[in-house]
Amino acid sequence: MNATQHNPPGDIRIGLWGPPGSGKTTFLGALYIAATRHVGPYKWFMTGMDDPSEKFLMESVRLMTHERAFPVASEAPARLGFRFTGHRMVKKRNAVGMPVERSEVVEFVLDVLDVPGRLFSGTGAGAAADPDFSPGGLASASPRNHEEEQLLDHLLHCQGIVYLFDPKRDKESRDAYYFFQPVLARLARHVLTTHRQVNGHLPQRVAVCVNKFDEEDVYTEAKRYVVQDAHRPHMPRVPDARAAEFFQRLCADPRSNSDLVDLALRNHFRELNYFVTSSIGFYLADGRFRPTGERNIEVKDGKERILGQVHPINVLEPLLWLHDVVRKQEKW
Repeated sequence: MNATQHNPPGDIRIGLWGPPGSGKTTFLGALYIAATRHVGPYKWFMTGMDDPSEKFLMESVRLMTHERAFPVASEAPARLGFRFTGHRMVKKRNAVGMPVERSEVVEFVLDVLDVPGRLFSGTGAGAAADPDFSPGGLASASPRNHEEEQLLDHLLHCQGIVYLFDPKRDKESRDAYYFFQPVLARLARHVLTTHRQVNGHLPQRVAVCVNKFDEEDVYTEAKRYVVQDAHRPHMPRVPDARAAEFFQRLCADPRSNSDLVDLALRNHFRELNYFVTSSIGFYLADGRFRPTGERNIEVKDGKERILGQVHPINVLEPLLWLHDVVRKQEKW
């Protein structure tokens, strides 16, 4: 006897937070592939909730798998909605003790605002990147354009935030805190003035993602933490239990102020989890990962292109964690 148990879908607003070039749009684009390749108790698939969202998915997947190119970074805020459906077969006994095989279905809806990284800047950075960007960026007392209003309003009403930390960019530009602090300052002010804090913390849950794990320098730094999947293609990953330690190690660079990012996250938010992620994974020369950690990127005509198959690492998992903690809180 077969039966199906549905857990009703819930809308979860999740914001993407990160500086320019941190890979926000590629992270979103890789979600469809990550859901398809996911290995775990549930089999997942992802669909767009409207025409623009479906178009974004189709175009991102086409670019990454067929054109071997990266999705184009956002130039304006884009509100996107996606439904995630997971299903698994479980064996249980019914009321009279007869064995039944039940299809258990979990669904949730992701409502996300993909915004240009320049909107996260402090004084002056936005102006340098975009002549139409208001002076002072998010650090100004009153936002001066509609895009800034959209960003702040979205983050204020998010239950979860995916914060993308780009070690490569911070090593080169050392500006992670520069782009982080103005957003946090305004977010905290609005939460406190509207009395939405929870036990002295901001209410949003944050999945802190150390992105671009596939970059040579990042992978080399992570080797002491790395384990390999038991299943093919045996991709490497940093276990979630050690991801916080790895993040703190990266933030300890004395030439950068990124230690303030680490401290501020822990001081402001009540619930954090850490992930080490890659939107494209590593190059698989013969269908499996090699410990040398070959980059899945080649440079042609001065442009970076994806070299082989796309195998995202820890891209879906931050969303699943955010979904779980939000739903558990709602049941209390």
